Amino acid sequence: MMEGETYKQIERFLSGAMSDTEMEQFQKEILSNSALKEEVALYQSINFHISEKVADDHISYDSEYKRKLEEYIRSEQGKKIQATLLEEKQRYHNKLSQDKSNKSMLYYILSTAAAVVFVIVFFFMKNSDKDLYTDYYKIEELPSFTSRSGNSSLLASAKSNFKSKQFDKSLSNFKEYVKNDVEGVDPLIYIYTGLIYSEKNQLEKAIEQFTFLENSDDIDNSRALWYKVLVYLKFDKKVEAKKVLAFILKDPNNYKYKEAKEILEKLKL
Repeated sequence: MMEGETYKQIERFLSGAMSDTEMEQFQKEILSNSALKEEVALYQSINFHISEKVADDHISYDSEYKRKLEEYIRSEQGKKIQATLLEEKQRYHNKLSQDKSNKSMLYYILSTAAAVVFVIVFFFMKNSDKDLYTDYYKIEELPSFTSRSGNSSLLASAKSNFKSKQFDKSLSNFKEYVKNDVEGVDPLIYIYTGLIYSEKNQLEKAIEQFTFLENSDDIDNSRALWYKVLVYLKFDKKVEAKKVLAFILKDPNNYKYKEAKEILEKLKL
């Protein structure tokens, strides 16, 4: 765990209390210290939810990590920790204004705030380990497809860009394929486009893509149900996920029937 003095610096950094020179120096430290970068990102995200203000984008961090963190912060446990952190921050500011020379009390308050951040990380990482989307989404299980027209290279590029997480390029490839393949679009591509919209945080569009596959006459159209479940879980839409899971379990021949049963049991816990 970082020292109390570091958290004092983070608080001053995010509140704009640093001078231009201090700000520049601290930003250099953040860039060279990955542990400090993570602490600032975490503290910044918590401050954002406490104040309900748009934070300055001093730090960039993984969007998936951020999404999971924000989901946890919105949970009951997260709200309790927010309240505790807010109380400690207020105590810190009040005490600092009353007696700037009382270093022992200042260190105690900062250490308590640091402990609160540690608890957030502990519970957040514990929850992440149980993330059903992460547990059940397997990129190697995504379908392969062929094109009867001359668009096979376009589909190959789309799939390659998807796997390398170049989602905008992949989506553009798939759109071009749909537009130009007059001999009939392979509906399995909608699994990919749905997942791309999911990565772009566009849930409704993602579900719409899966529905295109679900409503097709493709022999594998039940795959659409499975990916609907996964995306609903990713966005913490458990009620919707349960409804689709129940539909999957109506027919043992549906794709991922066994796994759907497992997830439904876990959601009941």
